Amino acid sequence: MKLLGNPKLLDELLDYKIENAEESIINNLGKYLNDPENVPNLKVEVVENASTACKCMIMWINGSYNFYHVNKKVKPKKIALAASEAEVKQLSAKLAEKQKHLKAAVDKVTALNDELESTIRYKEKLEK
Repeated sequence: MKLLGNPKLLDELLDYKIENAEESIINNLGKYLNDPENVPNLKVEVVENASTACKCMIMWINGSYNFYHVNKKVKPKKIALAASEAEVKQLSAKLAEKQKHLKAAVDKVTALNDELESTIRYKEKLEK
């Protein structure tokens, strides 16, 4: 009852970062939530009959428990994604630099080709 009487309980729950919870706490919670003796009494429909506030609490607990396990699988993928995005950014910068050099080379070749055509026309004019 001391927990439920805490006037800052809702704020604490909203600020709680389940992804930072210790594995042992989640494992203990899982033992309780998955205990065959507790499962029927922890169904949302059953808890709702006792108290709307408790219904919300059990929904938050179940959601947090499930989120922890999903996040545990997703977190390494998020880290890999961030690393890949950083690599893509770095490679994109290199690509932009190479494209800049390529454009300069193509412009130079175009200018030389124009000069060559002009020189050939001038030569043909002189030969006539």
